[in-house]
Amino acid sequence: MKPTIAILRGGLLSPFEMQAFEPLKRRYDLTTFTPHETRFDLSTVEIPRESLYCPLVNATFLDKGRQVQALRDRLTGQTHSYCGLAPRLVGFDLIHTADPFYCFSYEAALAKRRTGSGLVVTQWENIPHKNERKFVERQTKRALHLEADLFLAVSEGAKAALLAEGVPGEKIRKVYPGIDTRHFTPGPPDRPLRKQLGLGSKDWVVLYAGRLSREKGVFTLLEAFNGLVRQNPQARLVLAGKDEDRVVEYVRKNSLANVVKISAPLPYEQMPELYRQADLFVLPSLPTKGWIEQFGFVLAEAQACGVPVIGSDSGAIPEVVGDLNRTFPAGNAGRLEAALRESIRWTGPKASRQARERALRLFSLESFGRQVQGAYETVLSAVRKRRTA
Repeated sequence: MKPTIAILRGGLLSPFEMQAFEPLKRRYDLTTFTPHETRFDLSTVEIPRESLYCPLVNATFLDKGRQVQALRDRLTGQTHSYCGLAPRLVGFDLIHTADPFYCFSYEAALAKRRTGSGLVVTQWENIPHKNERKFVERQTKRALHLEADLFLAVSEGAKAALLAEGVPGEKIRKVYPGIDTRHFTPGPPDRPLRKQLGLGSKDWVVLYAGRLSREKGVFTLLEAFNGLVRQNPQARLVLAGKDEDRVVEYVRKNSLANVVKISAPLPYEQMPELYRQADLFVLPSLPTKGWIEQFGFVLAEAQACGVPVIGSDSGAIPEVVGDLNRTFPAGNAGRLEAALRESIRWTGPKASRQARERALRLFSLESFGRQVQGAYETVLSAVRKRRTA
């Protein structure tokens, strides 16, 4: 009989993350749990799912902790409270949740206490002692730090945050998220898309994909590119994403419309075609008071498509880029411009091969699956010993 595993991600459960878990169905009986409202369309997720109702409007819960969570859900527009989750977790051999400050993670800890199940926590947060201002959050994190059998940190920063908060090192493993390296593959640029973006066959293309916002460093990139294109007239910059900070207006006012091409966000299915247009991908994120880049999936996806990458030194970006010589101080347009100039020299077939090889080695679904299975087996062994005792 297969071990039973419950996967909790709240309203943030996504088909992109769950595709990495689907191969594990051969070995484990997986079930995901979500509130009735989620951020992503989950129709393509092939793992069985249970949806639990979570009232957000005029919510009345039985205890103060859930009242606080319901208010927070309403203010943030996210749904992380589950009604009746803890009883549904009874009977599972292992529970896999994410980040120790969520209400659903606390209910996972309660279920572990009551039943002796295993508890694995994926740690994304890379700022030590984040989400500890409120009593409920502090108690939730404390419970998870005590009850978790194993933390899977997605980066060195996430691991360091756990260590700073007192989690023993033997309870932490670093496991990079997985991407579909059969979907994200190298290939020739798609001609219709290239024409749609207004790119010529001889243009040297820099790409950024993501939110077009100040905190993502887009204006730093525009300033640096403005300097680059003066001496390299064949350079072009493509920005693909939702305009949140009047980026289109900035491009127009600074007479960059001929060299900066702005595209609406593309669906996941078309992202490989977008990456293949580029000679270089840049992620220039800026750190803010409450957030630094936790991973940067676009960097891993671009590398899988054979596109070399550079990025700022914010959060996990240098780790995903993999070469400190290809990072620059966040917000420093001059250093970014210099990095762009230098990258013209080293981008090409060799750099493309190296990017692809790095993605296959570190970020593939297969690599992720092997490591998660190893973590599950370690915890399930401990569960069997507890239950025997």
